Amino acid sequence: MAEYPQREYIVRETEYPLGCTKEEEVCELVRCKDCIRFRPDDDVWGWCTVSGKMRCKGYCSYGVREDGEEHD
Repeated sequence: MAEYPQREYIVRETEYPLGCTKEEEVCELVRCKDCIRFRPDDDVWGWCTVSGKMRCKGYCSYGVREDGEEHD
């Protein structure tokens, strides 16, 4: 069976009177390891070509998934 990438989402939670809560997806969170701008050095660490910083399991607002889906 094909393995699908795990997707994570940034969620906005709004509380209303009487204990009601609304959750809405804001956008997909793209981890550095799944981003086209990430250049791995080994199995754990690598470099971001945008920020120039070493990242492990991080993420940033420039994330673009390797399959080309850019988030807002």
